Amino acid sequence: MKKLATIMLVLSMAVVANSGLLFSVNGVVNPPDSSITIRPSDIVILDLVSDGLNGKGLLAMGIGANSQGPGSLDASNVVLQYGGVAMLTDNANIAMGLGIQNPFISFDLPGGQVGTLAGGIDFHCDGPGDVTISLVDWDGNIIDSQVIHQIPIPEPATIALLALGGLALLRKRNA
Repeated sequence: MKKLATIMLVLSMAVVANSGLLFSVNGVVNPPDSSITIRPSDIVILDLVSDGLNGKGLLAMGIGANSQGPGSLDASNVVLQYGGVAMLTDNANIAMGLGIQNPFISFDLPGGQVGTLAGGIDFHCDGPGDVTISLVDWDGNIIDSQVIHQIPIPEPATIALLALGGLALLRKRNA
């Protein structure tokens, strides 16, 4: 019985260590594989969710500096649940220090709240490639991140050529 209690205590400590601020992607808190796949011109809606254990009020969300794909964050539809301020910031020096690209969204939020802190943060897919959205504190520590795989859509001409090639093969086979 003591072993079971010890194991439960250790596991509960691990759960507390991993908690804090999280992303919600299209209403689902941190998808199981920590990544999602979208096509160009798609929009992903990100929310900032807290379990109440974070004490930090100053946060930044931006696209990771090592991301390969193009994309942009939009703060125009952000809804703050507990007050505070969220704004799109255009400061290259701060972005570089935080390890994210410019522009980014800065948040000044009350700490200790539970649930969705900020909702309606739009990520626009602008082309193929992987993009990492990072949530960082103002010391540059990554609190959470979300990988978004942007896949290309074949051009209509490519699809037409594939269709014609398939028809040619069928016609050759039937002859």
